[in-house]
Amino acid sequence: MTKIQFYQISGGPEATPLLLAQLIADALARRMDVLIHVSDQNLAAIIEPRLAQLCPAPLALSVDACRPVTLACPREPGHHHGLLINLAATIPPWFSRFERMAELVYDQPGLLADKRASYRFYRDRGYPLHFHDLSKTRDLLTID
Repeated sequence: MTKIQFYQISGGPEATPLLLAQLIADALARRMDVLIHVSDQNLAAIIEPRLAQLCPAPLALSVDACRPVTLACPREPGHHHGLLINLAATIPPWFSRFERMAELVYDQPGLLADKRASYRFYRDRGYPLHFHDLSKTRDLLTID
């Protein structure tokens, strides 16, 4: 069963690359591939340049490329099954094929309500959940 962790950070999408880089590094150390799921290409364009500087592995922008780390808004997750980092407001229908999932919560209108609904969805179906409030600290956590 997919293990799900929520990470609350301060700021908007531009504040995510440092946490993403740490989550990616932890996943790669565990020999897991990573899919960063975004809602649209505009969000990918905001995150990609900074993440490319921080990412410990080459970053693919399409699930068609066989790279260990992909930043995309795919309809299907391709070869990925390790860590799904969901930056979209909704839950991808194929999330349960992943070993682990990270839901990032940041300041964006409506996102907090969407992520609360996602939390309830996972909780009501018995998924193991963890919540990390990083909004008041600079310490970044690893995936459990």
